[in-house]
Parts: sequence; structure tokens; C-alpha cells
Amino acid sequence: MSANAVEREARGLGWTLPMAAETIATFSLSGWILVADATAFRDGETQFVASVGLVAVIIAWVILAAFGRAKHARWLKWSLIVPACIALTALLTWCDAAGRVGWAVSHSAMAEAAANCERPEALPSGRPLVGIKVGIYSFHSIDRDAQGICWFRLLRNYPVVKSGFAFVPDNVAREQLSEYSEYVPLEGGWYYYQSLG
Repeated sequence: MSANAVEREARGLGWTLPMAAETIATFSLSGWILVADATAFRDGETQFVASVGLVAVIIAWVILAAFGRAKHARWLKWSLIVPACIALTALLTWCDAAGRVGWAVSHSAMAEAAANCERPEALPSGRPLVGIKVGIYSFHSIDRDAQGICWFRLLRNYPVVKSGFAFVPDNVAREQLSEYSEYVPLEGGWYYYQSLG
């Protein structure tokens, strides 16, 4: 191998390794967002923190892409992976794809829990439960209100962010739901909710 070839290969690694690290960071942040959405339907806090991380990733990507364009022949192929991953994550988040997958996985367990709609008893030691696991979700509490609506309050970020699921039986009007929350219809009488105030 000639000295010029070794020098070119070393310069290529000087760009390829940081771009590979950039790509891994992007996939990690995107995966974190999607898993958080699957386990909490819409996890605004994780989306915000990960979005701040993605801004740092995008800034580094712009610098690396500009450097790669100036110095490397195969820069375009590598440089398109990061924006494609970010665009796909944004699309999946926007259409609640991960949240709906989490819902599909947990729906039967949720329906079973809604049939009883009661908080399980404390642990045998007398300590209260930290969370109630139903499907892939962890809930702070599960209870039925006076109108007959079964509320599943997610444990994540509770009590700062009040979100969860509501099951509205057929004999209860949808109008009984609080006007201070955003509701996403799921199926049957199920809704995902997040308090607005």
C-alpha cells in the first residue's frame, strides 16, 4: 500500500468514525423516543429532552456533512442516514405509531383490568404499590368515577403530567369526559387523555 493510499484512508477514518458515532447517537435518541411513546402513548417530557439532544446531533451532522462534502467522495451516502432517521422518527411520533403499537400489545390486558376497575390491594408487607403494571404500561392508579368511567392514570411523570387512559362504557356519554383534557380516541370506548392544565 502506497503512502498516499494510507494517508487517504486515515483522512477517511477521520470523517467516517465521527459520522458513525453521529449515526449511532441518532438511532439511540430515536429509539428512546419511540420506546417512551410505546410505554406512555405520548411522552412529552422524553420527546422534549430527546429533541434537545437531536438539535445537538443535527448541528454536529451539518458540520460533518459539510466537511465530508469537501473532502470525501462517498459523503452523500453516509450523510443521508441521519436526516432520514430523524424524519422517520418525527413521522412515527406525529402519527402516534409507537403509542398505537403499545396500545395494541396492551389492549386485552387493559380490557380485563377495566372489567374490575379497582386498584389492587397493598403489598403483603403493608407498603402501597409503587405502580400497577397492566400490559406494557405502569399506572399510578386505576379507579371508576361516579359516572362509571374507568380511569387508568399513568405513573410516568405523575403528578406533574396527568395522562393515561379512560374507558367510557356504552351507557355513559362521551361528554362526561373532562373538558380540560385532550382525548385521543382509540377503539371502542377507549381514549388516551392528557390534562391541558
